[in-house]
Amino acid sequence: MPNEHRIIQNFISVKNLKSHTFEMQNEKMLKVVIRGLPADYDIKKLISEIQLQRLNPDHVSVLCNRRNNTNMPLFLVVLKIITETQDIYNICNIGYFRVKIEALRKFYACSML
Repeated sequence: MPNEHRIIQNFISVKNLKSHTFEMQNEKMLKVVIRGLPADYDIKKLISEIQLQRLNPDHVSVLCNRRNNTNMPLFLVVLKIITETQDIYNICNIGYFRVKIEALRKFYACSML
C-alpha cells in the first residue's frame, strides 16, 4: 500500500496536476510550538536542550511573521510520533527561560476574491 501511494504522488507531481493528499498514518509527525524563548535564541542550543530530554527532533526552526518578515519568539519543533514524543509537553524550562509547549495550530488564510 505505501508503495502505491508514492507512485500516485509521483505521477501527480510529474504531470503538474492539482491534488490534495493526506499524510500516511505511519509518516505523520508531531508538530509543536515552543513559546517563551527570545526570537534570537540559538537553534543549535534548543536542539541540544530537547535532546537532553531524550527526544530527537527531525526539524527545528524559528517562525516568521508573514507581514513584515521578522522572526517571532515562536519555535517549530517536528518529531516522529512515538510514545516518548508526548514527553515534550512536560518541558517547562529551556536554559534559563520558562517555556510553554503547544500543539501547532493550522493556519487557514483567507483567499482574495
